[in-house]
Amino acid sequence: MIHRTLLLLLLLILPVLTHAQSRYTDNLQRRETGKGVVVVHQDSELDELVNGIATTANTNTEDAHSNASEGEEEDPEAPTPSASSRRFTTATGYRIQLISLGSTAKDKAKAESYGRSFKASFPGTNVYVSFRSPHYVCRVGDFRTRAEASDMLRQIRETRRFGSASIVKSKINIYYQ
Repeated sequence: MIHRTLLLLLLLILPVLTHAQSRYTDNLQRRETGKGVVVVHQDSELDELVNGIATTANTNTEDAHSNASEGEEEDPEAPTPSASSRRFTTATGYRIQLISLGSTAKDKAKAESYGRSFKASFPGTNVYVSFRSPHYVCRVGDFRTRAEASDMLRQIRETRRFGSASIVKSKINIYYQ
């Protein structure tokens, strides 16, 4: 009787012990049907601190873009898919916010429509549609100075199609070779 109780107790505790030995970030990133996907990009020192072991950081940008197309919101500071093959860094700068809407699917579609319309008029400028709680926003450009952003805002206003456009301070992407 005591052996059965010990065996049953061991069988109940063993899965808990093996689960506790796996890495915390691996548990976060595990793919499960019907659930969202978490992608963790972190420095190896932080990974060692969180998980207790040293590993290499995940830097696969293409993976992040494929996850965004599965229904997750794309990181507003991430490079656009067409620019993902280029290297970039981020800095504080300015973007032009074309529109800020609500949080419904219709609002998201409208923000994306604004982005496509803008891209047709200004094909060389990056467009960023993102969810900044509680609003979908469409922002454009990566301007290092307010003067650069002001020049673009003047051009945008001349089209008379984006009347509510304004300059906002933001993290921007700076691309390099």
